[in-house]
Amino acid sequence: MANVILDKALFTEKVLELCARFLKNLAFYRTGWEEKGKRFAGEPRSTFNANCFEHCYLDWCKLFGASGQKHHWQRVVSNQEKFKDGLCVALKCDWSAFAAFVKEMRTVRDKVVAHQDVYDEIPTPRLDNALQAVCYLVSYVCENEVEGIIVRNQFDPDERYKACQEKGEEFWLGKAVRSE
Repeated sequence: MANVILDKALFTEKVLELCARFLKNLAFYRTGWEEKGKRFAGEPRSTFNANCFEHCYLDWCKLFGASGQKHHWQRVVSNQEKFKDGLCVALKCDWSAFAAFVKEMRTVRDKVVAHQDVYDEIPTPRLDNALQAVCYLVSYVCENEVEGIIVRNQFDPDERYKACQEKGEEFWLGKAVRSE
């Protein structure tokens, strides 16, 4: 029994860490853009921005892209139907629409990020739904899955995303950014 609790605590922490990393990468990626394009061209900022973009897809697909994988939400959510229902409400869609979105995200991960296919040929889904899904996962896990286990890295996803946006703004404006 102790190993089961330890495993759940470990998996929960890892999933929350991955969610936090997604939020940070998305915030940094988005703050690197203005309405008409990238804020700053040239290196190393262009590479940094592209890396943040790619990690958004990699991390999100670890969480939602392939059931049964190491960091997939199903490994830490005990009432999967309740989670699915709540996720669909949060995203204002049904499960088949979410499954189609997952497929789009995986296509970007597989074709653009992993194999460097031509970006113009593959539509990249907007990351708003990805952000909402991650925020819902964090909130759900922190509210429903931590009873009886010690999880050190619980956080409010909206507050974390906002803090990462502020750090991204500091970075893109050339201000010193302290490490955490």
